[in-house]
Amino acid sequence: MQKIQTYAKFLFVVILLFGFSGFSTNNGSFNPENRTLLTPYSADYIENIPERYISKKRLYEKIAHIESRGRYDVANATHTVGKYQASRSSLIEFGYSEERIDSIFNSITAVKEEGKRALYYFDVELFNTQEQERFIRWYMKRMEKILLKEYLHEYVGTSVNGVRITKAGILHASMLGARHVQHFFDSNGKVNYTPKRGPSVQQRLERFETIEIEES
Repeated sequence: MQKIQTYAKFLFVVILLFGFSGFSTNNGSFNPENRTLLTPYSADYIENIPERYISKKRLYEKIAHIESRGRYDVANATHTVGKYQASRSSLIEFGYSEERIDSIFNSITAVKEEGKRALYYFDVELFNTQEQERFIRWYMKRMEKILLKEYLHEYVGTSVNGVRITKAGILHASMLGARHVQHFFDSNGKVNYTPKRGPSVQQRLERFETIEIEES
């Protein structure tokens, strides 16, 4: 009888440790909708994992998705163009001539479907994909090493208006222009620039308050 009880206890422990696919395991989490396991290798599982540390390349991808849904050929009326929505002033600083910039912005055309607002596109051959990727690397390096260097040093790891400040957040907010980020911090969050369309400085900081950049 004692051996039977011991064996029963052993089986009970084995069931708790390795059984019941209807509960969570070390390899995934239970999905009650379809009674299947979402493993760490499935697309749905990976999609729902919040990223804590990202590379700069991944940061650029996230920024591009927010700015243009990752499209190289889109424009915002006559204000910004491309995957990273480069402005006239930033392209001048990038080294483009006024003539070249005029040709880029003059190529913008509107496409409007009935009942929907117009969408704008430009001739991507005038500001090609390689140049756009070179642009974002230049732009972020300039923000990090020159225009926002002191603000990164002073504010990363602190909180402003209840928002945790990260390097990724500041670089994302810098897409609105360095001076808007500077004004936000100089005013302790009271001056929060908000464009006509899109998130404000603070909202951009909030989107990345839990994300850190992996430094190589």
